[in-house]
Amino acid sequence: MTVISVHSPKGGSGTTLIAARLAMSFAGRGRPVTLIDYTRQDTLKLHFGMVPSQTIQPWQGAEADAPVIGGVRLVKGYGSRMAAEQLVQDFSGGDTSQLFIFDISSSNLELRHEISRFADFNLCVLEPSPADLTSLTLLDEGQSIRELQNFGVVLNRVDEQYKLSRHCRRFLAELLGEQYFGIVRRDEAVNEALAQFEVLEKFAPQSVVLRDVTALTNMIEAHLKGEPGVSTEGADTATRRAV
Repeated sequence: MTVISVHSPKGGSGTTLIAARLAMSFAGRGRPVTLIDYTRQDTLKLHFGMVPSQTIQPWQGAEADAPVIGGVRLVKGYGSRMAAEQLVQDFSGGDTSQLFIFDISSSNLELRHEISRFADFNLCVLEPSPADLTSLTLLDEGQSIRELQNFGVVLNRVDEQYKLSRHCRRFLAELLGEQYFGIVRRDEAVNEALAQFEVLEKFAPQSVVLRDVTALTNMIEAHLKGEPGVSTEGADTATRRAV
């Protein structure tokens, strides 16, 4: 089985969007995916076309039901009495093809550290802002970002018409090297789809977010396979041209 954590040291950077889109992207490639929501806001379900009145109960054991939408099993970790690693064991059933993605609240650094110890890949989501870049220092105090294992950063909600977005992209690429996993561009269609309670593929099938997450998925797959020299070109070509 494979475990991916999605987290940001700063709230509002879009970890839930990235976690949801990655889950759907991997499911579209035939992987059995379980997406575990460890945020209090309970908005992850909106990315799957659910309405606010629909609830996903905190997971308490194998007797509970977890909805499956678009090939992704949705599990509520927030409020569960079970440890994160136990949730994985409950669902895996020894199936090594299972993929687990954790959406972790920015404020829950303790959980982030707990999951990072057994995760195969830890993805940090940032926006192109000085506050987001500064928050990188909060991830692992006393340890350099470049020393973190199985770790990568994606820059979310990039708007290429603004110089700051382009410069943040360039700064992260130079700072992180192979730990830099490219960009996901801003697209208002994401919020419009949420407002209509529709999945993005149906509401805006040509959205740049879908293309960028496909490139991000490719990079994560390559990393998990141990392929050397992972390139960011697929996820970041447009902004390279814009700098």
